Amino acid sequence: MNILFYEYGLNPFTGGVQRVSYNIAKQLKGEHSTYVCYTTNEEYKSAYNEAFTGHINIKDLSSASHKSLLEFIKSNRISVIINQCGCELEHTSFLYGVKQEYDFKLYSFVHTSPTGSRDVLGYRDFNFPKLVFRSIVKEFVFLFYKADSKRFREIYRISDKVILLSKYHVDEFKHIIHSKDEASKIMAIPNMVPFPPQNENIIVCKRKKILVVARMGETVKRLSRVLYAWNHLHKDLTDWDLTFVGDGSELPKFKELARKMNLPRLTFTGSTNSQKYYEDASIFLMTSASEGFPMTILEAMQFGVVPIVMDSCKSFHEMIDNGKNGFLTPNKSLSVFETQIMELANDNVKRQQMASNAMKSTSAFYPEAIINLWKQLLKA
Repeated sequence: MNILFYEYGLNPFTGGVQRVSYNIAKQLKGEHSTYVCYTTNEEYKSAYNEAFTGHINIKDLSSASHKSLLEFIKSNRISVIINQCGCELEHTSFLYGVKQEYDFKLYSFVHTSPTGSRDVLGYRDFNFPKLVFRSIVKEFVFLFYKADSKRFREIYRISDKVILLSKYHVDEFKHIIHSKDEASKIMAIPNMVPFPPQNENIIVCKRKKILVVARMGETVKRLSRVLYAWNHLHKDLTDWDLTFVGDGSELPKFKELARKMNLPRLTFTGSTNSQKYYEDASIFLMTSASEGFPMTILEAMQFGVVPIVMDSCKSFHEMIDNGKNGFLTPNKSLSVFETQIMELANDNVKRQQMASNAMKSTSAFYPEAIINLWKQLLKA
């Protein structure tokens, strides 16, 4: 079978979706021919051949791109397109248009929570005035026009399958599109762990470091919450450091907010390989308003970094057994979030036991388990 992964970007070190595509393609390549189509202005590197048999780069969704992609699909006899832009109607419709001229299966992956458009409403942090204004406009539009419902209904209609990242998202998606899915087009496949199993000996080498790995954006990631928490905690956790790994449009704003609060022992690394930070860190934080099935939680758990996560998304419960391999704190409650960080930082025995539990629990997301789900999908 010849499979084409369609996605925005390409580099597996700069985004979770790219990492998923790369890792899945690498696993499937032994039995199938795997190709990639990407829309960003990136150079294809020879290292990517480990995952992909061939590639095509389109810069837009124009008629010229339609023609180029159609020719590529025909010449490589593509039978399945893995649409990693499955939450975007524009891209899914573009692929559906190509499908009218050459028959293939269109499987659209939704890499966000189905309720994501609703989860991010109500933003009122006036340190980010543009985001407040944008949120108010979205709330007004959402009140009169349920954009997510219309969008997902159309994506469901024109796709052969819609794949969500968690079993907890299936009922949410059905509710949004007002369908019982009699055609059985909806299924769930979680992300797999990106790294090989780690030796638990790394736990005793952990340092007193708290880690955030994320795209530096406030609307969804709500990283200002971590800064506010650190503003309250750093005086008591004098031997702990906080590190932000990642890049994004609002990174300068986060740096400026940290400067205003005069936060000590805080580092912003920008875009870099996160593995060495997972190896050192003891505690991982996530404060997002919405997520799909975040790779960074699994990555942290693989390296024995205990996650403390605001409970904004049901998929978190598929990874975190609260109190055993991590903590889920009430969504938006900064005080409880801070208390949990303080307690875990000050209890070395508990932290190490939870780190061990976290590492063991990621086995449910090892490649062999997840690839079996992919094989079931490809046989459909």
